[in-house]
Amino acid sequence: MKKILVTGGAGFVGSLLVPALLQRGYPVRVFDWMLFDPHVFDHLVGEKEGLEVIIGDLRDASAVEAALQGVESVIHLACLSNDPSCSLNEDLTRRINYDAGVRLIQLAKKNGVRRFFHASSASVYGIKQEQDVTEDLPLEPMTSYAQYKADLERVLHSELSPTFSGVSVRPATLCGCAPRQRLDLTVNTLTYQAVCKGKMTLFNAEQERPNLTVRDMVAIYLLLLRTPIERIHGEVFNATAENYRVSEISEIVRETLNLPVETETIETNDRRSYRLSGEKMKNVLGYSPALTIRHAILELAQALQSNQFKDPESARYRNVQFLREHAHLWN
Repeated sequence: MKKILVTGGAGFVGSLLVPALLQRGYPVRVFDWMLFDPHVFDHLVGEKEGLEVIIGDLRDASAVEAALQGVESVIHLACLSNDPSCSLNEDLTRRINYDAGVRLIQLAKKNGVRRFFHASSASVYGIKQEQDVTEDLPLEPMTSYAQYKADLERVLHSELSPTFSGVSVRPATLCGCAPRQRLDLTVNTLTYQAVCKGKMTLFNAEQERPNLTVRDMVAIYLLLLRTPIERIHGEVFNATAENYRVSEISEIVRETLNLPVETETIETNDRRSYRLSGEKMKNVLGYSPALTIRHAILELAQALQSNQFKDPESARYRNVQFLREHAHLWN
């Protein structure tokens, strides 16, 4: 099998995807600045043949070009992740999420990469009233994070050629457990609060959000890699499973864990609200999510109750808090 470069491979999705790729025989090169957990792959190095880890900054063009040598496919996950994180520093967000992303696409094409998979976001849709938001609806990004995700989609698809194929994936809000854990995503946050605090705080309780387990997200990337290029060249796919209001998610957490949990509701300026359709992925790729948010809730609750995470209140599990506390590392 040809080598795969996973940018941001030490992140929430990447830390679960990389071992899955290795288990299937893919040689993998990870390119990540290893900001949150520099030891996330320590248990794999030396044990898993085919793993190479490069600690690097996506803004460093020479380092990126070196990382692309001998690579057939790129799975581009690296970015400042989620809307609140990107609002901390708009200029830095552009330089990492857009400028560096454009350069990566162009260098990948120049250096003979055959396939490029771009992790976009369902946030590109903004506010939608439709019952099910499909890939052909107009994009209305409301934040810099969403705007640069949408812009990078356009750049990738403008660079496609008979020898350079690209696919953009628009994931729903992810949930569940991964080696580089996040507790700042809706289902994960509410599960953590229910288990560790006995009280859930609901921001914009009536906001509708799509959801997908991180394990299903990994399965989707594995499927895309196996799918013949001609079937998905230039395509865009939503990646989603279940649509719920935040208030409904809190009820599912309470019922799944069977815990007497209080709730508090807080309204914010975040008005994103939409129900995502996964029909295209089902029709084109034959893929339907294998897991539900209940699986993610149970998995995470068990991990929390068994003390799998060191100090679950730590900023390392929450992007905005971590970036605020460690601004000297990433500016």
